[in-house]
Amino acid sequence: MRPVARLTRTLLAGALAVACTLASAQVVVKRDVVNEGSIGTWWRFADGVVLSAPAYPKAQSDRGLDVCVNIGYMINRDGKVSDLMLLKSWTSGGALPEAELEPFVQAAGAAVTQWRFARKVDGPVPRPLYTSATMMFFGGKTGADAASVRTQCAITNLGDFIEKKRLEGETAQDKLEHFRWQRRLNGG
Repeated sequence: MRPVARLTRTLLAGALAVACTLASAQVVVKRDVVNEGSIGTWWRFADGVVLSAPAYPKAQSDRGLDVCVNIGYMINRDGKVSDLMLLKSWTSGGALPEAELEPFVQAAGAAVTQWRFARKVDGPVPRPLYTSATMMFFGGKTGADAASVRTQCAITNLGDFIEKKRLEGETAQDKLEHFRWQRRLNGG
């Protein structure tokens, strides 16, 4: 074999390896970020799904705090939810240690994991979407109304919120280390 042909073959093999590596680093499925309450173009709750509020955690009932959490979640092509993550939280008693906030987060996450979505009959083909839900817990001691509590956790522009957190270096992986939903909810 001629040296030029051997060099060309080696360079082509290297270029192909680099191209394959770069191609595998690309996102396979585009996932859109949609603000809370804005999924109606593509999705509706599946038949039989009962939208229920999470129960106030018994472990925190003595304190009677009003709490809200904003849970981000993915709606997959099959209408099931995944990739739950705490995005924002607030309590009427100020910041809580993670161990005291976790029962609220777990209750909200358990409620969201029960949701199932179906394609909107007259809508376009659904695609995976990342959105969020604000969940509220009322301890009964402050007399706060739902609108004022919800305002504390509502995220008006989810895409901007996620980008800001990403730029601050707070990644999904960092948060998931603290909130392993499927493992905890399935008893693992």
